[in-house]
Amino acid sequence: MTFGPRSRVSASASERETVHKLAFLPQGPWLPVAYAIAPDYAQKAGEEPRVRAVLRHCKVIADARNEVIHSSIYAETDGRTMLKNGRRGTTRDIASAEVNDLANEIWGMHGAVYGLRFAVTRLKLAIERSGDGGPP
Repeated sequence: MTFGPRSRVSASASERETVHKLAFLPQGPWLPVAYAIAPDYAQKAGEEPRVRAVLRHCKVIADARNEVIHSSIYAETDGRTMLKNGRRGTTRDIASAEVNDLANEIWGMHGAVYGLRFAVTRLKLAIERSGDGGPP
């Protein structure tokens, strides 16, 4: 199955069941399948790229957050502050401003993520009303 901005894809019964089983939880690759099987509705064409962009940005932010949270921060004798990532085995310079900017970015994403609730609800309702992903 391929997905693209103009692709008309009909999902198989197993893919529709996957969407139903995931129940629109944030984990899992439900988004491409959900948009593929959802019938057209007024906001669908504009919402899909926006939802994908917000989720991609959330992934970038989450990766940066995880790097800081799961690393050790050390002060070197020469005054530098180092971030040592035990998982990757890397060490790099870090400034408090970088951590502060990351915290502000996470806080700033609140509105965009909160705004997805309308798009996801519309998508879920469209699928349920079409009979392709609703409860059995």
